[in-house]
Amino acid sequence: MRHQLEVRSLITNKTHQGECTHLSVEGMVFLADFVPQHAERLEVTMLPADIGAYRATPFVAETEVRHCYRHTDGERYEIGVVIRERKR
Repeated sequence: MRHQLEVRSLITNKTHQGECTHLSVEGMVFLADFVPQHAERLEVTMLPADIGAYRATPFVAETEVRHCYRHTDGERYEIGVVIRERKR
C-alpha cells in the first residue's frame, strides 16, 4: 500500500506532495515532482489511510536525502532518505 506524503524542505520551506513506496526502520523511498539537494534535510509527513471511524496520527520525521533518480514515468523523481529524527 502506498501512502500520500507532504514533504517540506528545511532550506526553502516549500512543501511538495509525494507518494511513499518503501518505509523501513532507517529510511524511506518516495516519489515526488521536485529534485532536492544531496544531504538536504526534509520534513516528511506521512498521512495515514482512513480506516473506518478511527483516524491515526500522521508519521512525521526529519530526514536527510541520500539519492534522487528520475522515475521511469518520466514525470517524478524517486527520492531515498535516511530518517534522522522521528517527530511524531
